[in-house]
Amino acid sequence: MNRPLGNMEQALSITDDFSPLTVVIVLGLTNAPAPDILEQALGILQRRHPLLHAKIDGVGSGHARFTAPELPIPLRVIERRDDGHWQALVERALNTRVPAHNGPLMQCSYLRNIRAGGASELCFSLHHTIVDAVSGVTLLHELLGTLQALSAGQVIESAPLFLRPPAEEVFPAQALTLAKKFGFMLRQLQDEVRFIIRSSAKRRPPIHRSARCCPLTLEIDTEATNELICRCRRERLGLASALGAAMLLAVQQQLYCGVAMLGRGIYFADLRAYLKPPIPREILGCYISMMRYTVHLTQSKGRRGALWPLAHKIHEEVYQAGKRGEKFLAASFTKQLMKLALNLKAQRFAATAVSYAGSVLLEESYGDMKVDRLHSFISNNVLGPEYTAQAHLFRGRLCVNIVYLDKDMDTPTAKAIAADMIDLLLESEGEGKQGERRAS
Repeated sequence: MNRPLGNMEQALSITDDFSPLTVVIVLGLTNAPAPDILEQALGILQRRHPLLHAKIDGVGSGHARFTAPELPIPLRVIERRDDGHWQALVERALNTRVPAHNGPLMQCSYLRNIRAGGASELCFSLHHTIVDAVSGVTLLHELLGTLQALSAGQVIESAPLFLRPPAEEVFPAQALTLAKKFGFMLRQLQDEVRFIIRSSAKRRPPIHRSARCCPLTLEIDTEATNELICRCRRERLGLASALGAAMLLAVQQQLYCGVAMLGRGIYFADLRAYLKPPIPREILGCYISMMRYTVHLTQSKGRRGALWPLAHKIHEEVYQAGKRGEKFLAASFTKQLMKLALNLKAQRFAATAVSYAGSVLLEESYGDMKVDRLHSFISNNVLGPEYTAQAHLFRGRLCVNIVYLDKDMDTPTAKAIAADMIDLLLESEGEGKQGERRAS
């Protein structure tokens, strides 16, 4: 339990020192366990995963390391007030830094319903260095299974897992040759010059140090989600490309008055399967790469049919970057680029960012305990994108968990962007059906 942070991990830690960067996961439960059972389950998870009893020493020094303070995962039990209580808790968690220098890097709040059989929520706050979309799902699977076993009176023995090295130490051979590094930096510089020149007369998004993260959740019902997935298959596109296109177009319309512009988005690539050896799903950690893309957005006059051509552009940008191996190069250079951006404070990273986790396959019930819903959020900061989201499929429904900054826009504007996204994603359903979906 004493290894250096990788480049991506250091970038996330440096960002967290600048402004809280917290992963927040909410699990809605019926017949939730007793607090002492939950405390036992958290202890078992902590003994199994080294990063759950870690802290980070030396952030910003260039020699940051994970070390082990051996502190238990903090658990707060709070009496649940109403159905909106968890949303207020999420907003507070998004704007609160997980104590990386003291550890541990995970905290848990339990909104307990005192009414027997009533709805309760578990809210987890995690430092981004130890969790990504795959890690988060792994953690939930293990926690729910452990809670079920403990509630049934079973004794659980779980062997500790080994701590894995930083991602760049297991990149495939030839991923970071000098020629590839030079080509990557040259393309980044060219894109930056092009973006600055062509955006000089456009709206400059504000940078306010006092901005706070605000959460917003939208869901698309099962029927509409199925139709959207079928359309993506017909277009030979991933749902992530469609979500990225819808978000960029909605932000262009609501924040930039629909003018022609260069739109920047951030795509998140999972590196686990490409590492040598691959990192198994049961290993906690943040094995992702943040890949930025720039696409031209035409003036939005009668935007019907605009989503899919843009989604194809985004797909092609990401595909070509992947062929050049930029998922490894971006992860390798993230620390340096993050430091440069935080020092200059000249402009925002992008207009939008969406992370799509795919289908989250949790059981409907674990013994007497039933899983009702799942939400996940990641803090944004004043240099981050103007509109960000974490999306996943859960029980056949598309759930999009949005974070915006209160200094960038008010709540009605944030909701208008979300409604515009739904309109764009479901536009092929017909006008009457589309309005019905938006209302739900």
